[in-house]
Amino acid sequence: MRTEFPRTPKQRAAVAEMCASVFAPAYEDLVALFGRDLELDPAFKPQYSRFVRRKGRVAAHVGLFERTVRIGRARFRMAGIGSVTCRKEFRGQNLPSVCMDDALAVARKEGIPLSFLLCGERLSGFYTRFGYTEVMPRSSLRIPAKALAELKNPFAVRAYRKADAEALAKLYNAAAAGTPGSVVRDATRFHFGVLREDLLAASKADQQGRVRVFTVEGSKAPRGYVAARDGGLLEAFVAPGDAEAAAGVLAWLRDYLGGKEIELANYADTHPLAAFAQRFPHTYETGMRWSWGAMGLILDVAGILDLLKPELEARINREGIESEGHLHLIVDGKDHSLILGRAHHISLMISTHRHILSARVECSKQALLQMALGTLPWTAIPGVKVDGDQALLGAVFPQAQPRLYRLDYF
Repeated sequence: MRTEFPRTPKQRAAVAEMCASVFAPAYEDLVALFGRDLELDPAFKPQYSRFVRRKGRVAAHVGLFERTVRIGRARFRMAGIGSVTCRKEFRGQNLPSVCMDDALAVARKEGIPLSFLLCGERLSGFYTRFGYTEVMPRSSLRIPAKALAELKNPFAVRAYRKADAEALAKLYNAAAAGTPGSVVRDATRFHFGVLREDLLAASKADQQGRVRVFTVEGSKAPRGYVAARDGGLLEAFVAPGDAEAAAGVLAWLRDYLGGKEIELANYADTHPLAAFAQRFPHTYETGMRWSWGAMGLILDVAGILDLLKPELEARINREGIESEGHLHLIVDGKDHSLILGRAHHISLMISTHRHILSARVECSKQALLQMALGTLPWTAIPGVKVDGDQALLGAVFPQAQPRLYRLDYF
């Protein structure tokens, strides 16, 4: 079965119309949303969109949206899978699977080593057939509004302007740097995310889709921002360690939500707003039972490990391990051995006793991705077989809190 990619604006418009009709037939603005994704996404290429025709119509579609994601100091090109659709009358013919196969083949040809997607539990079984696994458990930090009654917002709050994009992207990147799996943003990427969320507002008259920027009089540098619409929080960021800005944002959210409970959903503990919020009475829940959670797939194991190696060595250094680490990873039966800790080679060479830590790990590529991201403690990941030094594994695969933040959805 042959798939195509939309070479012309007319073909892309036909794909956008089909996607919108499948997701929500009564929501005309979705046509503009999907059209914007296919025409204006800064990392999109026409060949990243795969569709099939039936009876002269676009019948099914899968889109690939390239992003750059971080795991510590490592940076990866990532293929975000989105706009997976099939007209009702053509279901049961395996058309989305054909589009998925070709989209993943395009990603591999482009040299993209990793893929993420977002879906509900009901649909997760479709994606596991292609090798995807859950990588980002949900979390929820809830704070009673009355617990924030004494907080003040000393900042001027105004609507987002396109000229803010570069400064807000820098603020976001500083705050999200410790969150594995999060997207690295530049000004263009940030602005596109804002425009996309505005199109998802309940109506054109709804001004709550706009990002609010927190500033101090006489200063052009934003101290924080909030993306909120339809009475709910999308995302909010302040600089690491800026307690005044965090307090101001929480005070604004308290008033915006009309005294309702504030929920910070899917924020890592390293997120500066979430870290500040934990000073107040709160409840916290996390777990792998999720709705609209993220799934991931390694497309190139060797490529992932090559890019990840400096980060693994940095983790060993942070733990104060001055031994060389030999990590023998047997991933789906193939050996991908790594020698880690090169920063200590000089001291090891002049030492009379060269201390080496060694561990052998047998796992699937799904388990490897979960270990690299820190989805779960490596001891809790099914199917992982270990022989050797567990201190080495604890250093290179610590549990973290991988997240994708809202303006990066695809």
